[in-house]
Amino acid sequence: MIFYFGTFNPIHNGHLYIAEKITELYNDIVVFVPAYDSPWKPDLKESFEHRCNMIKLCDGEVSDIERNLPTPSYTYQTVEELFKQYNPVKMIVGYDQFFSLEKWKHPEILQTYCEFIVIPRDIGGCWGDWKFEYKKMKSKGWKASLVEMPLQDVSSSLVRKLISEKKPCSYVPESVLDYIYTNNLY
Repeated sequence: MIFYFGTFNPIHNGHLYIAEKITELYNDIVVFVPAYDSPWKPDLKESFEHRCNMIKLCDGEVSDIERNLPTPSYTYQTVEELFKQYNPVKMIVGYDQFFSLEKWKHPEILQTYCEFIVIPRDIGGCWGDWKFEYKKMKSKGWKASLVEMPLQDVSSSLVRKLISEKKPCSYVPESVLDYIYTNNLY
């Protein structure tokens, strides 16, 4: 199993494209792990069920593991729990996330228990030569493989903005869009 952490608020076609490509490349199941109570986005608890439901509407495998862990939800806590069953914990992360892992809470746990599948994200050139940064992280003992794929020009914040402004939104599957409108989300 390969775990894809995020808020998925809401899940969109970019998330689904990444999951599909990783499934094909690794011949493995991608499991979405929505954040329950992010220390950086404290309003997520209220939408947790909705976010899980929207992932399921896309035929995505979803884990609600963070619902039963201490809050706020830190990745290292989830990884510790997953590690009891999966050794190593294979996790999809964007370039920007991978390069900042040393600043996360208890990075030593992540470094010990995880193998990272690093994908491109639009990081605005802030990392300069990202391949150099990737090699630097690997030289520090971070286990990772680099997957190059086209950047996905969509974000959950864009989807929420379009929906709140009552503009057309083709960035989510129709079933998710219907769910959003039916439940008056965003």
